[in-house]
Amino acid sequence: MIKWVLIQMFTILSLFTGCTTMLPHTAAQPIAEKAAVMEESNEHFINSYYIYVEYQKEQSILKCKENITYMNNQGVDVENIVLYLYPNLYRKLSTVPAIGSAEKCYPNGFDPAYIQLTNLKIENMELSKEVLQDYDDFYIDIPLDKPIKENHSAEIEIEFIVKIPVSTTRFGQYKDITQFTYWYPILAAQEEGKWQIRDYSNIGESNYSDVADYNVVIKLPADETIASTGKIISERNSGEGGYKIVDIKAEKVRDFVWVSSPNFIMEEQVINGIKIKNYYTMKNKELGQEADEIGADVIAYFNEVFGKYPYDEFSIVETYLTGGGMEYPQLVTLGQSHYKDMDKLISVIAHEGAHQWWYVTVGNDEHISPWLDEGFANYSTQLYLAHRLGNDDKLDLLMKSYENLESADHPVEASVANFASWKSYNDVIYKKGALILHRLRNIVGDENFFKIMQTYYQRYKYKNAHVIDFLNVVEEISGKEAVEKIFK
Repeated sequence: MIKWVLIQMFTILSLFTGCTTMLPHTAAQPIAEKAAVMEESNEHFINSYYIYVEYQKEQSILKCKENITYMNNQGVDVENIVLYLYPNLYRKLSTVPAIGSAEKCYPNGFDPAYIQLTNLKIENMELSKEVLQDYDDFYIDIPLDKPIKENHSAEIEIEFIVKIPVSTTRFGQYKDITQFTYWYPILAAQEEGKWQIRDYSNIGESNYSDVADYNVVIKLPADETIASTGKIISERNSGEGGYKIVDIKAEKVRDFVWVSSPNFIMEEQVINGIKIKNYYTMKNKELGQEADEIGADVIAYFNEVFGKYPYDEFSIVETYLTGGGMEYPQLVTLGQSHYKDMDKLISVIAHEGAHQWWYVTVGNDEHISPWLDEGFANYSTQLYLAHRLGNDDKLDLLMKSYENLESADHPVEASVANFASWKSYNDVIYKKGALILHRLRNIVGDENFFKIMQTYYQRYKYKNAHVIDFLNVVEEISGKEAVEKIFK
């Protein structure tokens, strides 16, 4: 995520009865049965999500059925399941995840949103509707009657309704554009068999998930154009007047996001086999039509210096997001202000594009170690801008200006929970975080620096990395002294 400053319940359960499309069901099975196939294809045996969505735009409602195939590859038996229910963060203004002031994200006044689980079943264990009806927390921890054995899978079946807010937050509908981000029940990340449960901070981001495969089927008004994670496999008439069905598939992604509008203009180009898709509206055509060219250049540069972008498509999407831009798997969203200034547009696409390497492909715990994605993305942005200008002079000057931040109260390894303001978070995580990487580059030289970044990227692709993992790569390539010097 980037801010420009970084660069200078009513009842609706009855509606669910009309949702009859069923999801594919896969019986629980031992991982060993597929081991030979997985080894041959060099794939990790990962979780998979099948989601059917009905988008009722006039009511600002999603009606959904979801089937998660959970793969226990943790090396131990698993005795509970933890699902995040992020839309419940939007029930109260005080818990809304916003970039800056939450109040500013509700031009028409606060409009609460939520997710209501109407059915939840894990294998043969079904939660009572009484438990689900009043559940309003942003995660649910479910003890299991029987543990999920090591190297076995389990089916999780969920039915739920989501109320979409009228807002300019990351998740919401405003004017002609709707952002569907963190809108469905998603498994928490796991480490050594333990679910990683994090409070959600009002500053920064606190998302943390493992990569998974997705098949998503969306029924929505026929005049809507969708930008999404993954690849659209088919688009067809639903057989009902005014609706269509869009089938989307995404592989090895941390979550699934989509944005919808009846007024999107979509342009695309292909660079090095990667399709760059650009979604903008007519009112921002002048600079909007330039975004795919910028995106193509950004992806090409990071391909060269960090390693190949691992997906087939990358989308840049205009939204009404307050405060800047946001990164998601294969997709970035930009707020309106970025379409008024070319320098802003270039910088935000570079920053959010860099997140495709740092957060999307190489995952990290955004709550505990935000430096690993935001600091990395900020420095990657400055590298790209220096490349675009053809020299490092401005980069050196910018890093010099960051040096007075070294006396900041918090170390760069700080958690988002340690910050009381966006300014201090920005100073430490973005700026000081970038400065540490610049210092590392000066200490070890360009050849070793980019070797470090490429090795880190390849080693932790599709995994979740921690600060110690990055430092181990630094030490492996440039020695222990390099680690000691950058954190002196």
